[in-house]
Amino acid sequence: MSRSRRRMLEGGRSFEQDNVGFQQVIGMEGEFGDGWSYDLNYNYGYNQYALTEFGQIYEPNLAKAMGPSFKDSDGNIVCGTAAAPIAGCVSMNVFGGPGSVTQEMLDYTSAPLSSSGNYTLQTLTGFVGGDIYELPAGILAAGVGFEYRYDETETHVDSC
Repeated sequence: MSRSRRRMLEGGRSFEQDNVGFQQVIGMEGEFGDGWSYDLNYNYGYNQYALTEFGQIYEPNLAKAMGPSFKDSDGNIVCGTAAAPIAGCVSMNVFGGPGSVTQEMLDYTSAPLSSSGNYTLQTLTGFVGGDIYELPAGILAAGVGFEYRYDETETHVDSC
């Protein structure tokens, strides 16, 4: 007989996310000479976010709560060992069946997890093209272009 428990003990999981972003593009294009054109543009984009997840397991406390435990002299279940009890820990038994996981256990083993970060993008793009020479079969044209791209990202997480 196999027994498993779906991770629903801690209740619903949800998140809040705040996102702020903007982007600006400036450019110019035109023609010069006989059949030549150009295009030049600069793009700047920025995004910043903050995310908080609720109902997630805080693994360091879960490991303590499900680790070694013992009964003290009053008959209470205590995390750790008699020689090294873990102060403030709430022992957890996920194999005890319905109702064996209390709110106190959930409060100890769950925590809101946060992350934040930002992303910056800058590009500078240019192109020049035009007619070079007329051949019997048509006009020979050429073009050359470039793109400079700078990406930067920064992320801060407290998730375990």
